[in-house]
Amino acid sequence: MTVYLQAKPLAAVLKEVCDAWSLTHSERYALQFADGHRRYITENNRTEIKNGSILCLSTAPDLEAEQLLGGLQSGSREGRREALQHLVLLAPDLTFAREVISRDGLQRLGTIIEDGDDLGEVLALGLQAFSELMEHGVVSWETLSIPFVRKLVCYVNMNLMDASVQPLALGLLESVTLSSPALGQLVKSEVPLDRLLVHLQVMNQQLQTKAMALLTALLQGASPAERKHMLDYLWQRNFRQFIYKVGRTGPGRSLSTPCYLVPCPCSPPWTGCPPEHHPQCSTTGRRDGAPLVRPAGPHAGAAGATHADAIGPLQPGAAGAAAGPAPGSL
Repeated sequence: MTVYLQAKPLAAVLKEVCDAWSLTHSERYALQFADGHRRYITENNRTEIKNGSILCLSTAPDLEAEQLLGGLQSGSREGRREALQHLVLLAPDLTFAREVISRDGLQRLGTIIEDGDDLGEVLALGLQAFSELMEHGVVSWETLSIPFVRKLVCYVNMNLMDASVQPLALGLLESVTLSSPALGQLVKSEVPLDRLLVHLQVMNQQLQTKAMALLTALLQGASPAERKHMLDYLWQRNFRQFIYKVGRTGPGRSLSTPCYLVPCPCSPPWTGCPPEHHPQCSTTGRRDGAPLVRPAGPHAGAAGATHADAIGPLQPGAAGAAAGPAPGSL
């Protein structure tokens, strides 16, 4: 059966399937993998179909995108929620994502996020869908507008906020900080270090991890003088305990994960690191100005440089902007 599918144009296969089910207008339909992220089958990925693969017939991605984006304009909260749930399910697929983005889907999601009419599930789904679409790199993170970024900052700084919203907002701010120096400075100026330390003290492990990731991104993007000032302040606030806490929190997490790049607060070259900062710098620390890497936990041995403590959203004309650097977490 697989050889038969691969031997014919995909449009011809769709036509035969639709004819078998007495469906007209085969161009309105598409095949999807029935498992995983329900990826659409295209001429580019059809070779991934193997014997035993389960396929399903569904609405074509362009029509599906148009229908779901229309649902975002629904006057009912339930209608918007259902459209967002389906959007989140399909957003990891690049074929579908391109259809959504080409129809100003990011701007429509940005409106939901900026309006903040519903600070619960609808907002969380909007943030998740926006993040999934941006991760494809079709649009650069640098094209996000200042008001949009400030709204994300607002959600991070709020005291009373749905537990599912703040980790998503922190994740978006991390990608912004890593990809855009200008917007990263905005994030640095408007997200207080004390606020991130508050997030590191909560019981929500996902929130802890996202807060640590944003803090690491801010340290990466800072100038040497800014980084030293930030680290001096963090060590004064006993930042060491937060690294240890995040490293050991959560079921199934080992003390060796996650790893964070945390530079020594002493100015390079590190020829005399004060014992009260990092006792191990005097024996195993790097003295060439490079960051020290250590698993977030107390059981890393001395070998291996251990350092334990250590619109909408887019600017005008951004829809066709080249993709920026691929965001990632340390």
